[in-house]
Amino acid sequence: MAIALPALLLTGCDFMRNLAGRPTSTDITAKKILIEQKQRAEAEQALLAEIPAEAAEPVATVPAQDVPEEAPKSGRVVDDPEILSSLMAEGVLVKKASTLKSFPSSQVETKYCIIVGAFGVKDNADKVAAAATKAGFKAVELNYRSGMVGVGIIPSNNIVEVYNLFQKAKGESFCPKDAWLFVKD
Repeated sequence: MAIALPALLLTGCDFMRNLAGRPTSTDITAKKILIEQKQRAEAEQALLAEIPAEAAEPVATVPAQDVPEEAPKSGRVVDDPEILSSLMAEGVLVKKASTLKSFPSSQVETKYCIIVGAFGVKDNADKVAAAATKAGFKAVELNYRSGMVGVGIIPSNNIVEVYNLFQKAKGESFCPKDAWLFVKD
């Protein structure tokens, strides 16, 4: 018995879970990843299903020689669902205005805008907006009812423009990894 207790302490919770027929931490992590992938796929399908038929029509033709390295280079018509799917596949969260309760949607005058942050201190929002402008991106500040100030970049009605400029903005210090795309519906 004296040997069993130290051995039990060294093997950890996964050993006990395995003995009890319960999932181990590896099993739990794998399940969590599967659930997240399923949720992402469902969100993407729901978003694509909400796009009106006229939006599925081609919005721009992108010649292969004019497309930056990061964008699709097929030389074919690029439409909204394809670009939105590309952004979601890259891990960018896409949120429609109708799903956002406290977001100041009415302050965004364009269909698309990349949101790079929300700040409790206006000076911090001003600094991020100034850094974005200095880097060559159009920035807008959004005033939440709660007093927070959001910063959006690349406001545009053209998803191809948003996609291409967002690929450039990702490398900038003002653009966090969790920046997300606002879509006005």
